[in-house]
Amino acid sequence: MKDIKDRNVQYPHRYKLNAVSGQSDTYDIVAEAGAITEAGTIVNRSLLMGMQGFSANETAFNPDGSITETNADLDTKVTVFNPDGSITETFTSDGISIAKQTTFNADGSISEVMI
Repeated sequence: MKDIKDRNVQYPHRYKLNAVSGQSDTYDIVAEAGAITEAGTIVNRSLLMGMQGFSANETAFNPDGSITETNADLDTKVTVFNPDGSITETFTSDGISIAKQTTFNADGSISEVMI
């Protein structure tokens, strides 16, 4: 359970032309992005292992039958087993949530839909 943030810059599509020294009418295009507004997630072994499900989590089996997992960053994933047999998983990080519903179909297939 990992929430990965993109690196963001102030002006993501701003470029400038720099004349190439010693070559007439030749320019390099250089990205001029401005200030970094979001540092982004560092890609390291811990991140990659977490993406494979290897991270330290606290797991609670709730009285209502749901399961809550909390990681070291206090992000949570709540798994709810719905009356219709489907499963809803809701991941919350920094106050933002995303949910996925898994449905087991009569033909034996499984549907997963972001809701």
